[in-house]
Amino acid sequence: MDDTSTTRKRARTERDKGENVSQKEVKRDETIWFPDGNIILQAGGVVFRVYQGLLSLHSEVFAGLFSVPQPQTVDTFDGHPIVCLPDNADDLRHLLRVLFVDRRFFRHDEQECVPFSTVASLARISHKYGVKDVLDEALTRMKSCFSDRLGDWEDTVEVEGFASILRASMGTALMTYDWPDAIAAVNIARLTETESILPIALYMCCQLDTEDIMNGVKRKDGTVERLAPADIMKCLDARQTLTHDTVVFASHMFEPVTSSECSGPDCGTHLQELRDVDISYGDASSACLDSWDLWLHMDPTGDFSGLCSSCQGMVWSREAEERREIWGRLPEIMGVNVQTYTR
Repeated sequence: MDDTSTTRKRARTERDKGENVSQKEVKRDETIWFPDGNIILQAGGVVFRVYQGLLSLHSEVFAGLFSVPQPQTVDTFDGHPIVCLPDNADDLRHLLRVLFVDRRFFRHDEQECVPFSTVASLARISHKYGVKDVLDEALTRMKSCFSDRLGDWEDTVEVEGFASILRASMGTALMTYDWPDAIAAVNIARLTETESILPIALYMCCQLDTEDIMNGVKRKDGTVERLAPADIMKCLDARQTLTHDTVVFASHMFEPVTSSECSGPDCGTHLQELRDVDISYGDASSACLDSWDLWLHMDPTGDFSGLCSSCQGMVWSREAEERREIWGRLPEIMGVNVQTYTR
């Protein structure tokens, strides 16, 4: 046998036995690494050492994966077999942390606030691996912000002025989020069939720049979160209706009919001037659910401050009524067959 044949035979024999993956090839996770663990998971160049039996107990998907006979050529790390997963390392780390390290941190009844990126990560990966209780927790947190109840959603939004789409971080005691996170919220709602999230999440997508609606936004890990083509069309189509609703909102809110208890001599004139200023398709935006509070308190014309207290109260009542009316129609506007609630 020549030297070439001997070399090929030796290489084939070594591969058949599997290889011990070195620490130069993968990075050991600093947190999810149990010295007495009996299975190693690899995702994105990071390895995690955990307990196969416990992981199988939490996830039927993992249980099924582990039940498949492994080939003799499986790679090992520290003498234990490696199961390579096509997941993002951060996503897998979040799930393993919940399952093995700190279960309490993600229980919504513990009232620990979690950023949207963590919640979205856990929603996606727990859905993939069938960890139902973790998925339920993630969706509870998401629904606290992307709510089908008007009052709950209003509580999450910081008032920054009418038609403003440059929002600060918002949220509840369960989750913080930013306006562009609505794209991921739509995708997770579709993935998990949680349609109650869709009306307000799609509405919020409508307020983003057209480029973001069309091309998506970057996640923290550098990947791009994109809407499905059908949802892109829903948002682009809905913008026209929402902009029209903004104009109708202002028209009804500042209708020059004074309160029955009006005590101001010029309230009718002030209301007419407010309506004339605000009804303009050229200036109107699709943010028809925005609060008018800041705008009216900074009213440069002085017309709102010139109203008597009774007429000011009437304007606020009209504002609340108009917002409730639009909220009730939001599923229809966004093409979603669900119901929304004002309380």
